[in-house]
Amino acid sequence: MLSVPLHPLGRLGRRRIAAYRVDTRRSEGLTLVLPGIEGESLLNHDIVLGLVDAGLPGAIEVDDWTSGWMALGLWHLWDRRRHQREARRIAERITRQYHEFPDAPIHLVGHSGGGALVVLVLENLPDPVRVTTAILLNAALSRRYDLTRALARVDRGLWNFSAIGDWFFVTLGTLVCRSLDGVHSVCAGAWGFESNPSAASPQGASAQLHEHRWTWRDLAHGHAGGHFGCTNRLFIAECVGALLMAGNRHSSPTL
Repeated sequence: MLSVPLHPLGRLGRRRIAAYRVDTRRSEGLTLVLPGIEGESLLNHDIVLGLVDAGLPGAIEVDDWTSGWMALGLWHLWDRRRHQREARRIAERITRQYHEFPDAPIHLVGHSGGGALVVLVLENLPDPVRVTTAILLNAALSRRYDLTRALARVDRGLWNFSAIGDWFFVTLGTLVCRSLDGVHSVCAGAWGFESNPSAASPQGASAQLHEHRWTWRDLAHGHAGGHFGCTNRLFIAECVGALLMAGNRHSSPTL
């Protein structure tokens, strides 16, 4: 994956995804991609492009919740005030979209630290605002984190993509440096969540946690099982993008 060694150049590559973040596309839907603690990078751009390849309509863009300075990555992991401030900001943005285009789908996709922040964003959404689908990619969130409040803010459900081969970043790394929720722990991005809660929406639909644990079959989609394979453009298009497209058609796929 060329995007891995070149990912610090992400901001220089914004032209690759500029056409998909235009405001006029929001009437068809909004998908926000939250980067990891490195900030906006080519990895996140590949997520956007993979979703475009899948045919996902609407505006698709990277919403960088970090300071923009990659060298401050660990501080982005530890700064709980930033987490809550940015979660509120993104939740307010989703709320505006929800009321302006009530029939348009809203999706949240987060990688690593951004996956953990997706959960905080969901917890900050006011009633009756909900997103259509939430996707966590190798999330830097502790395995025992209670998802009940987050699931109450999702219509279809939350998909957690994990990879046991991610031994460095969300296993050893978070055991030493802590997860985004402040726990010295192996994360859900490596082994999945320990419990599987569900929450009923006011309409009676049940939002569920769906676990997608890496298997050898994912190699065919370009995901080799580490921390960055889940951002591979092909994997995003064929697995994540296909899942979101099915949600736009109001069906319930399983992976």
